[in-house]
Amino acid sequence: MGCQGFKGRFPPPFWISICKERGAKIGKERESRNPETLGRERMGMRMGKKRQRDKEKEKERKREREKKKIRSSHRLEPIIHNSSHVIYNGCSSYPKPLLSFNLSTIAHAKTKTSYLRSMLFKDIIGQAATKRRLISSVKEGRVSHAQLFLGPEGSGTLALALAYAQYIACENKQENDSCGQCSSCRQIAQMAYPDLHLLYPQHLVKKVEDAHGRGAYLLNFREAVINNAYLSLSDWYQALDLENQQGIIVAPDVHEVLRKLTLKSFSGGYKICIVWYPEKMNIIAANILLKILEEPPDKTLFIFVAEHSDQLLATIQSRLQLIKIPRLNTEDIIAHLTNTLQVDAAKAKSIAHLSEGNYNDSLTLLEGGSSHGDIMKVRDWFLYCFQGKMVELLDWIDVEAKTGREHQMAFFLTAMHVVRESFLISSGCAELVRLEGDELVFAQRFSKMIHGGNVDQIIIGINKAHYHISRNASAKLVFVDLSYDLGRLLQTKA
Repeated sequence: MGCQGFKGRFPPPFWISICKERGAKIGKERESRNPETLGRERMGMRMGKKRQRDKEKEKERKREREKKKIRSSHRLEPIIHNSSHVIYNGCSSYPKPLLSFNLSTIAHAKTKTSYLRSMLFKDIIGQAATKRRLISSVKEGRVSHAQLFLGPEGSGTLALALAYAQYIACENKQENDSCGQCSSCRQIAQMAYPDLHLLYPQHLVKKVEDAHGRGAYLLNFREAVINNAYLSLSDWYQALDLENQQGIIVAPDVHEVLRKLTLKSFSGGYKICIVWYPEKMNIIAANILLKILEEPPDKTLFIFVAEHSDQLLATIQSRLQLIKIPRLNTEDIIAHLTNTLQVDAAKAKSIAHLSEGNYNDSLTLLEGGSSHGDIMKVRDWFLYCFQGKMVELLDWIDVEAKTGREHQMAFFLTAMHVVRESFLISSGCAELVRLEGDELVFAQRFSKMIHGGNVDQIIIGINKAHYHISRNASAKLVFVDLSYDLGRLLQTKA
């Protein structure tokens, strides 16, 4: 302890003498040093302090850049500019206009062209009974706070959810539709309505601080939905370039939406949250959302848009009003293709039959693609399995295992479709088959291997493979195991 240890008291005399002796000793040592060495030491001390200050300044600048990045990720950038229309940011904490739009022009689609961008009920293909049910619930004041729009891909679940939200928010409701002219309708048409909040699968981030950057995908999702209200999960993954990953809804996404729902409504009406593919929520995010479903804020509407209800938590399902949305009728797709898209009647009929009620598949066929993926690739796989060509089969599996999981799951769905069509031919129901060209020729030949003795086991095996891929199993192991079983089953005699 030195003299400075005696706070508020005068140090004893012996401490004074010790301090004087110590100071004199240090002074003699400094005088005895080489002046050049002493100068270098002093310079080193100054440089060390300068480096420390530079490091602190660099850290501060880095923190400021991160803050700006987070703030910019939550801002809404203009999709289309027009000074005559101004929309405010979806968060009530932003007082100045951040988004402008022009209703006469819509940005070109980055994904599949949809030919359907309106959020009006009248522009949605078919689903007349579902439309009447939704409109009557609003007219009679029986809007449930949490609803589940359940339907297969391409049936229009998301389009109906958006049209329903627009009808609720419309300031001048018509008899069977929203007006499409008021500010609320025009904002929802551009996916920029301040009281419309969205939850959707995104990239999985590993760091908590990176979760704030997930809001940067909001602009991409809005643009994708504007250009295709029948947006499929595979199209969205392709736009995100997820490759071999799967999107997910995590807890920070839910927390951010719930934070906005606690704010006062911008328009004074309903605050609407559309949860697209809630099956992709992890357990933590689902439990957070469950809590607000049990005690929802006043005038808050949750619309869950899903394809597989069995992948939702049972506790969440029990709190949702179920609205089943069936596949589109073939006649409705034909009418839309001929009347709206000016497609030749014969071609429209062929496309509608091949799409099997999936509007996305109709668009793919219209643009020259295949509605069920590459059926010829399925043909090669079945032939390798049947003929026992192990070298070619393993090479084929190596290539297929490197594709994305969504592509692999779509491939198994295509394989089940081929088995179904082939079984119809072998059962004498060829008039029900909806294949054409080379695909029909292959199904006719393949039908000789499909019969009542093996069709059930083949379908079960492909279904199991589809499930295992969805649960992130090793694609190569799944393909090898299923290929071995298929080779054995296809050799089975009727």
